[in-house]
Amino acid sequence: MNPEGVPLQGRGSEGYSGQPRYPGQPTVVQSTIVNIVTEPPKDHIIWSLCCFIYSNPFCLGLLALIYSIKFNPFDLTKVWSHKEYPLIPVGKLVLNRNPMNYFAEVEQLAFDPSNMPPGIEASPDKMLQGRLFSYPDTHRHRLGANNLQLPVNCPFRSRVTNYQRDGPMCMFDNQGGAPNYYPNSFSAPDTQPQFVESKFKVSPDVGRYNSADEDNVTQVRTFYTEVLNEEERERLCSNMAGALKRAQLFIQKRMVENLKAVHPDNGNRVQNLLNKFNDEAQQNTPVHVYSRPGVSAVAAFSKM
Repeated sequence: MNPEGVPLQGRGSEGYSGQPRYPGQPTVVQSTIVNIVTEPPKDHIIWSLCCFIYSNPFCLGLLALIYSIKFNPFDLTKVWSHKEYPLIPVGKLVLNRNPMNYFAEVEQLAFDPSNMPPGIEASPDKMLQGRLFSYPDTHRHRLGANNLQLPVNCPFRSRVTNYQRDGPMCMFDNQGGAPNYYPNSFSAPDTQPQFVESKFKVSPDVGRYNSADEDNVTQVRTFYTEVLNEEERERLCSNMAGALKRAQLFIQKRMVENLKAVHPDNGNRVQNLLNKFNDEAQQNTPVHVYSRPGVSAVAAFSKM
């Protein structure tokens, strides 16, 4: 990995899934990650697949998880400490061959987080909840309504029985003469109790709230003071100042105040570097006020 944090090669990088999930039992919350571990040089890549699990020994459910953890466990910007939630090896993913046909095996591939094995359910993570819809919807637009019948996407060890019919590029028998309505009297598929989503209680009120007031600095402070060494802190501050030096002065000050909330040393280092950049520029760019064009300007533009 170079000083900017960019992996020099694929086998030395790490990838994390951003969506926590929890098994059917509401007392356990699980978030899967893929940790790409460096292996001896080979002609293929081996990834170690791990997960970390939060278990509630008092069986109080999802609310107990939320109230017992100091941060929002379903916030993508937060980190689950490996010290408190150690990684549990699950298996390995081995990429030992190239696709025989790139179009058939790669371009038609349709990853979908809503395809989960029995016993694993989606958590209240907002990003995951959005992706549960947006991913399959995108695939339906890109590959068609029957994209799950493509060999690279279809299940090989089970036969699909549902109420989805027709559509372009149906590759099989369209489930024959089975009814496509529910309920029916012809032994068509019914809801399986063991696969029904688990229930959980919420209290007291459910509504929208602004997450900006949450603790957004403690984990960043720990990262700055305990994870990074002196050289890495210096490089981090230099990169931040380099990205901010062309911003308006009031934007620079606002960002520095945010960094001081993380740690005074972080903000002061960035401010000192910005002072140097601003002195070298020998000018303070005036604040620009952007206004929306008038109706006449919009009308004139529409006629062009």
